[in-house]
Amino acid sequence: MADGHPRVFLSYSAEDLAEVQVLAAELRRRGVPLWWDKTDLPRGQRTEKSLQEAADQAAGFAFYLTESAARSEWVREKERSYALQNAARDESFGIFPIFRDDLRSVREAMQAEAAGSDLDAYDLGRFHGYVVGTEPSGSGRAPGPGELATASGEVLRELLRTLRERSPTGSTLRIGACTRGGAALAAHSLDLLVDWTQDFPDEDGRGDLPNSTVVRELQDALASLRDAIRKEWRETRIRIIPQCHLTMAMALGFCFRRNTGITLEVLEPHAGVVWDGPHQPMSAMDDWWAEPAGTEEVLGKGDGLAVSIGISRGIAPIAKRLIDDRGLAVEKWLSFEPAAGASTSAMNGLTGPEAHQIAQTIIGAIARERASGVAGPVHLLFAGPAPFAVLLAQQLSNLGTIQTYEWKDAERGYVPSFVLRSS
Repeated sequence: MADGHPRVFLSYSAEDLAEVQVLAAELRRRGVPLWWDKTDLPRGQRTEKSLQEAADQAAGFAFYLTESAARSEWVREKERSYALQNAARDESFGIFPIFRDDLRSVREAMQAEAAGSDLDAYDLGRFHGYVVGTEPSGSGRAPGPGELATASGEVLRELLRTLRERSPTGSTLRIGACTRGGAALAAHSLDLLVDWTQDFPDEDGRGDLPNSTVVRELQDALASLRDAIRKEWRETRIRIIPQCHLTMAMALGFCFRRNTGITLEVLEPHAGVVWDGPHQPMSAMDDWWAEPAGTEEVLGKGDGLAVSIGISRGIAPIAKRLIDDRGLAVEKWLSFEPAAGASTSAMNGLTGPEAHQIAQTIIGAIARERASGVAGPVHLLFAGPAPFAVLLAQQLSNLGTIQTYEWKDAERGYVPSFVLRSS
């Protein structure tokens, strides 16, 4: 845990690995920084010392409890003992058991194997936990992905309760977001880490993007994160530190949009610049964009709206090609590029309020098209800093359906990604 993130120690039996892999993925999707031996211990180095060090630095423990886990000496004796020792030292320390088999059978299996005389110490059922494996027949076996997703949301809430107890009043919740391991995030102190690396695989160098089913699951995970924060975190301000694909940044910003009651500030992880802004919308900054801001082209192919935003590089020709090649049913196209020219340094030196004002120019142009009768989805293409993508999407409320597009190297073009809906 050299990166300093407070992680949740995942304890389980190797016999249950297939189910635990699903659980671990759902935990990471929801922002739970996770420590488990499959990813955090080099092969062949599962030693008592290494586990003790990880346990000492953990923010909590999540136990995946089955009868096979109860028979595991590592789980039953060592890891259970580490968790209880931490809880004895720190009342805020979270212990969250997830029972795949019923509580009674796990408790009895643990106590039957127990080396000591204090059998109550082996009853992890006394902690707030969750039971999975009840679908569809109540057999206590093979929990469905939905159950494991729900269980991971409960672990997140337990972690937030721990963080809340350890944080002074007025603290800002710090959330990192990554889709490729997030190397730059290691330098930042984080409370949560939304890690979608597994969902954006790059094993063959093609930069694969998640399919529509996975996209919906990821958006469900973000909704779970938002709801947990609103329920368990006493403050309404959170800080997003994105090192991720741009459409993930937009999905994050949209999930925490202004009408959720959460105030966002966004930090650029490499430069350390924070963009903060007021809770209420600001006036537009039209002169930052090339004249006329949002050049309008009437296409007359349907009732939708295409919007291309090229900050780090000009993407207007690519956007036009996408509209033509895909035959998008759009009536109009708005194209935004900085007045000083598109470049990777185009937004350097901007304050948070200025970034909000620049975003408001785009929001206002879309709103005017909506008011004029353009009713179909907005097809949004973006090339620019991830923090600005977060702030822009935060303000997309009440503008109808937004279809975002992500650049894919293998196709040398943009492909559909997250769909943002206000309802």
